[in-house]
Amino acid sequence: MILALWSRLRKVRLAISRGRITSKLLTSLTRKNRGRGKGRGLILLQIDGLSRPAMERALAEGKLPFMAKLLKREGYRLYSHYSGLPSSTPAVQGELFYGVSCAVPSFAFRDGETGTLTAMSNSRYARRLQERLAARGKPLLEGGSTYSNIYDGGASRGGFCFSHITPILHLEKKHPLRLAAVAALYSFIVLRMIGLGAIEVALAVRDFFMGVKARESLFKELEFIPSRVGICVLLRELVVAGAVADAVAGTPIIHANLAGYDEQAHRRGPKSAFARWTLKGIDDAARRIAEGAELSAERDYTVWIYSDHGQQQVLPYKTVTGYSIRTAVARAAEECGVEITAHREDTSGMALRRALLLWRKKRNGEPEHALTSDEIAITGAGPINHVYLPDRLKDHEVQRIAARLIATAGVPAVFMSEGPRVRVWTRHGIFRLPDDAEAVMGADHPFIDEAARDMVRLVHHPDAGRLVISGWSPGEDPISFPDENGAHAGYSPEETHGFAIVPRGAPIFAGGRGYIRPLDMRAAVMETMGAAPLSRPGPPRAWRRGRLRVMTYNTHSCTGFDGKVVPHRFAQTIAHYKPDIIALQEIDVGRARTDREHQAEQIARELDMHYYFHPCFTIEDEQYGIAVLGHLPMRLMRAGPLPGNRASEPRGALWIEVACGDTRIQFVNTHLGLSRAERRAQVEALLGAEWLANPRCTGPLILCGDFNMIASSPTYRLLRNVLVDAATAVPRDGHERTWMGLARLDYVFLSPDIRAKRVITPRNSLTRLASDHLPVIADIQVGTGEKKGESSEWNELQLSEKTPHFS
Repeated sequence: MILALWSRLRKVRLAISRGRITSKLLTSLTRKNRGRGKGRGLILLQIDGLSRPAMERALAEGKLPFMAKLLKREGYRLYSHYSGLPSSTPAVQGELFYGVSCAVPSFAFRDGETGTLTAMSNSRYARRLQERLAARGKPLLEGGSTYSNIYDGGASRGGFCFSHITPILHLEKKHPLRLAAVAALYSFIVLRMIGLGAIEVALAVRDFFMGVKARESLFKELEFIPSRVGICVLLRELVVAGAVADAVAGTPIIHANLAGYDEQAHRRGPKSAFARWTLKGIDDAARRIAEGAELSAERDYTVWIYSDHGQQQVLPYKTVTGYSIRTAVARAAEECGVEITAHREDTSGMALRRALLLWRKKRNGEPEHALTSDEIAITGAGPINHVYLPDRLKDHEVQRIAARLIATAGVPAVFMSEGPRVRVWTRHGIFRLPDDAEAVMGADHPFIDEAARDMVRLVHHPDAGRLVISGWSPGEDPISFPDENGAHAGYSPEETHGFAIVPRGAPIFAGGRGYIRPLDMRAAVMETMGAAPLSRPGPPRAWRRGRLRVMTYNTHSCTGFDGKVVPHRFAQTIAHYKPDIIALQEIDVGRARTDREHQAEQIARELDMHYYFHPCFTIEDEQYGIAVLGHLPMRLMRAGPLPGNRASEPRGALWIEVACGDTRIQFVNTHLGLSRAERRAQVEALLGAEWLANPRCTGPLILCGDFNMIASSPTYRLLRNVLVDAATAVPRDGHERTWMGLARLDYVFLSPDIRAKRVITPRNSLTRLASDHLPVIADIQVGTGEKKGESSEWNELQLSEKTPHFS
């Protein structure tokens, strides 16, 4: 009754929501075009330029409350995310969206095919590169939407991508009255943008005068004001509105880039108060997108949050040396006796710096210029620049220029291809990659091996310069060749160290490295959206020493408080907590009310588990009952009905023998009736000769399920005379009210030879939404297999559960 009322109220809220009404008014979000059917959905939120160390500092300062909630209460896990090289958005999104590592050598570079200087802000070139990438790897966002990215990833709608700079909502050819209705719906957001914009303008003006006082460029300070307001407020609000509307319409996958922090960090530095201030707005935007997605009647969305790369606090090269890197290269060539008749004036990273990183140029970006045979050009972004030298120069001449850049120009590191390897000049000597990774990258680099290999790949990129110069080297003060205080694109630990916040049940596999990279996230996204197994059977777990994790969960026919029938939610919860044996109650098979799915089979298939299902009753082709799932070897011992009366719902039990090494554990799942007399008869039957007193039911025993009884009832006391309630055998834990927050109806009972180590009842947004019951999870020890010094795996299993909040 309560569940039905809650579901109806939610449907009313959905019907009058801005996103739902907008989906009916706008072309791209009509029923004809939106994602049909109920299923899983995924929202990927990219926080541009926020390193994991900076994110953890912001968490500690309370600037990211929504992300803190995900980590502390919602069972999310924090991963280190290695960006790959260059550590810039075009390269990261090339690897994530298309599976192509080192898609570009920098943000700005010379196209090796045409000889022209270009950049990723050039929409025409970005489209051409996107077509090349799509030919090499399946686009990740096919059928989805994309906002504020470099590439569209195969998405069918979205906006503000360099490859397709289109309106955020496709409003073309719509009736004016419909557009007016949409404007009225979003009037609050417009007012919000005006208010936030006014605050940003005030702060930007203050920042302007502070910058001028510090002798910053007057033009650059004036230019920064509109970009700050546009990126940090206007674009962010438009992205939120578009993502929420797409989620309500059922778009299967949505990717949105929130770029405000990156914009601020470039100008004032990643540690500046201005950059950190934007994080509150970004965190709130992520929260609003997630909450808006909960209104979708089409899909059940999961939100993943990640950063593509970090930012390094730097000093501009010209501030340190008094001259530009273009001048430094020209001088080095002259000192080496190399005659160069011309050099490009406008192609250094300084000229392209901010304009190429964000939306400050027109649709077609910078004009393309072909280099002549005698020209030299320096281009790139941040601390990685490419030096394009005349083809007539011999390798030994280029090497002399590299050495002079180190000796007299204050460049920390210079790279040059040398067969399959790379020669590296630093102030400490000449090295080669990948062999001398520690000398070049630093012994404490968290991604040293992969960073070394990726740097070799970058230097050998067909669009790379003859020399690649770096503003960072271990032990050196970091510099950036453009005029900026925060930079990325290089290989320093801070630049390459992003993060990913994803549910613990997500199929992310770090391969023993302790971190992931975009290719790993791409594989996880494809598995999640492709209904592949969420949890692969791993190496032998703690059960070999008698340790087990069991779960009992009443699924309510996989129908949540929002009225959606989503078996995936239960697979996600199981994959998160990684139990060895699972008892499920109220499972539908072939029933019209739940889309005629075999729910036990679907959940087991997603988890790559074995399962047994017992129908407590069958009506024609429809069945309803209980199931047991697990990775361990299992065999059916008995499945049958329990006593009841004709007026009540039929009840049953399912007895499985589980092989745990040399030990055989008897595992019984049941769901008892609603009346007191009925439950007593059913418990007496379970304790009788056909079930627990059966001669074959010997050894360790676990009885669990939904007993529809409270701890003060006679049936509970009857069971306690024989078995141990796991929840009362451990301190503090396990006394959660498992049904609707009103009563504890779900139990795990153990035979005396099994010891309960911990019992938890996870209460987070997923478990509260998925069913009217909460799961009960018990960590148990069978026998005395635990020995001194052998508890590390057991401790790890327990520690992994400290992140979610258990009330």
